[in-house]
Amino acid sequence: MFLANSTQDGNTGAVASYWTAAANDRNAVSRFAPEGAAVLANSVKSETKSYDYTSMDTTDAAWAFMDQYYRYGGGVLSNAISWKFDYNKGGVEFRSFTDSNGIDRQYLVYIPQAYAG
Repeated sequence: MFLANSTQDGNTGAVASYWTAAANDRNAVSRFAPEGAAVLANSVKSETKSYDYTSMDTTDAAWAFMDQYYRYGGGVLSNAISWKFDYNKGGVEFRSFTDSNGIDRQYLVYIPQAYAG
């Protein structure tokens, strides 16, 4: 949750407090963050700063925060959050091509360092 307001009133403070408490709840951590409490604790960001909501810089700031995580699960009770895997650090290469029907496709390539041939 990325909460950004130029001023923080009772409502924005209450929203930030709610999400911070939810992120620190042991039941929420065990149910929605299998990788541990740090995922949820870091998934709440509150800033008191003046933003131009039509600016690409604002979009970039929000995206930089949100892009650290991914959500998975098929239903309300299986909605979990996790850190995104860093493909560059993991040695995974992202590739793309256009197929014979003109459709852009993407795929990942991983070749373990121990692979000999």
